[in-house]
Amino acid sequence: MTPTAPAAILPLDATVAAASVVCPIAGRRALVRVLDSLLGPARVPAGRVVVVAAAGILLDVEQAVAEAGPIGASVVGCDPTASRSRCLTVGLAHLDPEPDGAILVHDHRHPLASGAVTERVLAGLASGHAVVVPALAMTDTVKETDDEGAVLQTVDRQSLRTVQYPRGYRADVLRALLAPPDEDEFAAAVAAGHPIEMVPGDADAITAALPADTALLEAILGSRRG
Repeated sequence: MTPTAPAAILPLDATVAAASVVCPIAGRRALVRVLDSLLGPARVPAGRVVVVAAAGILLDVEQAVAEAGPIGASVVGCDPTASRSRCLTVGLAHLDPEPDGAILVHDHRHPLASGAVTERVLAGLASGHAVVVPALAMTDTVKETDDEGAVLQTVDRQSLRTVQYPRGYRADVLRALLAPPDEDEFAAAVAAGHPIEMVPGDADAITAALPADTALLEAILGSRRG
């Protein structure tokens, strides 16, 4: 039997502002950069990526994707008050994957996530893991405080990791994690005791607040070219 092609969902719920997904970063819209990182021969094939957008930003999202040309992603609308989990549920219904299919969940706040990270997450799923996330070792100093904000101690960061996107799930596992409404699927996976496979992340794939962080992201891209 031919393995089911992997698929990906980019949820844009009712809390997402249009400006945060359509703002240009070095000439390419943030949303399109996220899609670029998902699509490719060793990644998710054309036609298997869906952007699920709440009604309030649907037109902006459709225009941004259409403007980028035939990149291989579709756009599906959701209700005006759609939560993240609702968008993911709609995305799964649209893709209709096999139970053991590989599903990536991306986040619009990580427009510099690289295609190499996508490939590593997919490789982890292909090797049999049900939940795979990219992660980086924590490098910042972490402090524990009391209720008033006074520092109690420095936390040992050796075992701490920063979790990034895209995150990978076996389709049947993701469906089960989305069964409780409005629960974060990764937090649900941890709470349910699912083994989490971590693969190397990308130091440039910071969580960005757009459009405010546009200049920072363009500086990161400039340093890559330099």
